[in-house]
Amino acid sequence: RGRAGAFPPLGLLRRRGQATAPTAATAPAAPPFSYKVGTISGQGLAIRFADGTKSPPPAFALRELRFKVAGLSGPAPAPCSFDLAAAYGPNGTIDASGHAVASPLRLDGTVSLRRIPLAGFMPYVPKTVRLVVTGGDLDARMGVDLYQQGTGLAGSYRGRLGVRHFSSIDAADRHKLLSWESLQFDQVQGALAPFALRIGQVSLSDYRARVIVDPDGRLNLQKLIGGPEKPASAAPKTVATPAGPPPDIRVADVTLQGGVLSFADHHLSPSFETTMYNLGGRVSGLSSASEAMADVDLRGNLENQSPLRITGRLNPLRGDLALDLKIRFNDIELSPLTPYSATYLGYTVARGKLFLDLTYHIAKGHLDSRNRVFIDQFTFGKSVE
Repeated sequence: RGRAGAFPPLGLLRRRGQATAPTAATAPAAPPFSYKVGTISGQGLAIRFADGTKSPPPAFALRELRFKVAGLSGPAPAPCSFDLAAAYGPNGTIDASGHAVASPLRLDGTVSLRRIPLAGFMPYVPKTVRLVVTGGDLDARMGVDLYQQGTGLAGSYRGRLGVRHFSSIDAADRHKLLSWESLQFDQVQGALAPFALRIGQVSLSDYRARVIVDPDGRLNLQKLIGGPEKPASAAPKTVATPAGPPPDIRVADVTLQGGVLSFADHHLSPSFETTMYNLGGRVSGLSSASEAMADVDLRGNLENQSPLRITGRLNPLRGDLALDLKIRFNDIELSPLTPYSATYLGYTVARGKLFLDLTYHIAKGHLDSRNRVFIDQFTFGKSVE
C-alpha cells in the first residue's frame, strides 16, 4: 500500500465507459461503475500475523488456509457468502462460514474452533495478573448475528465452548496454581448491546487448586492481581461512572466434580499442610437479578475422611452479596493441627475430634452468623519450644 493509503494496482483500472479523450458535451452519460464476481477462492495458503502493539509482539500463524467468497457485487453492497478453514498450532483448526454485507457491516455465520492452544495468548493478559497459563485448549462452536450500530457492534450469539487440559502456575514462585481437565459451557446465548448472557450448563471436572500462606503471612491468591507501588501520599482519584442497569446474566446450573484443594501454611514452623478431596456439587439458578437466589449443595472430604457439606442459597452476581448458607464439617482429626498449637500454645495435640455447625446469613451488607463448635476428647501432648 502506498504512503497515502492508496492501493497502487487500483490505478490500472478505468471506469466503465471512460474514453481516452474528452467526449462531446452532447454524448450520453456513462452508466455508473458496477461489478459482479461469481467466486474468489484459494487454498494451500499460509499467513503469519504479528501484533506490534504488544512487547514482545505475539505471532500467530495460519497454515493450510483455504477460502471461498461468492456473490460479490456493487456499487450497492449486497450479501455475499464466505467459507474459511485453516490449521493453527500443533493440532488446532479454525472454520468459519456465513453471509456478510460490507457497508453497513452485517455478519451472520458460524465459527468453529478446535484445540486452539491458550498459552500463545498470554501477552493479552494484563501485566497486573501474576498468573501464567502453561496449557489448555479451547473448543468452541458459536453462531453470531452482528451488525453495525453507530461506531460499535450489536447483535446476538449462541453456541457452546469449553477449555480442556488447562494448567497454570503462579508467576512469583513458578509453582502449580490451578488446573482442570474439562470446563464446559453449554447452551450459551446472549446479546452484545445491551449485554446479556444466558448459560444453560457449566461443568467443571477433575480440577485442582493450590492455596498457600507465605512466610510473610499473605495468601498466594492475594498476590495474583497487583500493580506498581503507589506513593503513600498519593490520594485516590474518584472517577464518576455512568449509572445504568446491571448486565443481565443467568446461569441455570453449575456442576463441580472431582475437585482437589491443597492448602499449606508456611507462616508456621513447622509448616502445616492438608488436602481437601472429592470437592463437588451443584449451584442452580444463578442470576444477576436482585431478587434471585441460587441453590447451593457442595460436598467434600478433608484428607478423604472428615466430610464437609455446604448447603443453602446465595447470589454472588448482583451488586451486593446475599447468602444464607449452612456449613457442616464433622469428625476433623485435631492431631494434624499440631503446627498451630505448637506455635501459639507451646504444646502438641495428642488427640481430639472437631465438629463444626456454622450458619451465615448476609443481606444488605449485614452479617448474622451462628457458630456451633464441638470438640470431643481433646488432649494436649508434649510441650515444645
